[in-house]
Amino acid sequence: MNILKGLEVFVTVAEHQGIAPAARVLNMSTSAVSRHLQELENWTGQQFFRRTTRSMSLTEVGIKHLEKANLILEGLRDFQNVEHGDDQAMTGTIKLTAPLFVLRRILVDPLADFQRTFPGIKLQILSSERFVDLVAEGYDVAFRIGALQDSSLKIRKLMDIQLLLVASPEYVKLHGKPKVVADLKHHQCLLDTAPAYRTKWPIFDQTAKRGVTVDGTICVNNGEVIEQYALNGIGIALLPEALVADHIREKRLVQILPKAERHSYGLYIAHPEMRIVPPKVRAFVDFIADQKLK
Repeated sequence: MNILKGLEVFVTVAEHQGIAPAARVLNMSTSAVSRHLQELENWTGQQFFRRTTRSMSLTEVGIKHLEKANLILEGLRDFQNVEHGDDQAMTGTIKLTAPLFVLRRILVDPLADFQRTFPGIKLQILSSERFVDLVAEGYDVAFRIGALQDSSLKIRKLMDIQLLLVASPEYVKLHGKPKVVADLKHHQCLLDTAPAYRTKWPIFDQTAKRGVTVDGTICVNNGEVIEQYALNGIGIALLPEALVADHIREKRLVQILPKAERHSYGLYIAHPEMRIVPPKVRAFVDFIADQKLK
């Protein structure tokens, strides 16, 4: 039995969710892929996949073994390349996920710089506002906003994201500016349902010491869509500074209640907690953490 080949087959089948696509990637016959996988399962005495006529999915044991198999293969590649002593010897794929606005407004340049520094590493990126289970869905890294309590993840804070209240000059001309936070209840507010605050905006003053509950006729789970509605004069928006700073500077948007207190939210990078972090993931996390994100 070729254990290393079995591990390679196992990881490839898991990544591509099937024997046939794994066989194409590995340039092997489906029967050979099935044989290597069966030999590995027999050797460990564990079943790695739930098999049906149409699909394959990892068992709980399979998820745990996949992490270990990746560590072994990454370690072997690291051992093979150690004599090169440079960053370009590192190879592999990093699967990462982040909210769209973080990818577009904060990470475009850092990710491009990382790829130039580590040309052997491929970045497979999922833009999503939903919570992604890194282990169950096979992702290496996530960028997340807000306090994180998941003990199964290793978490590192990257920056603070400041929130600004904004509206277009046209909206202000038609409806006036709120004078105190409580006045927001009487305005058309643009509701981003992706962040934790949703309709309870974390804006505070003497009239709203615990924040203010707002309402509006537009609700969407994407800050960049809210940004466009604000520019079109539809209502008041609460958005990250990264989305609106240029618009404020160029007077397409104006700040509302700039002296009111507000919460900021941390941007974090997270990866599954492991005894040995794969070199490619460690390099990625360290590289991004060293950037001056804004």
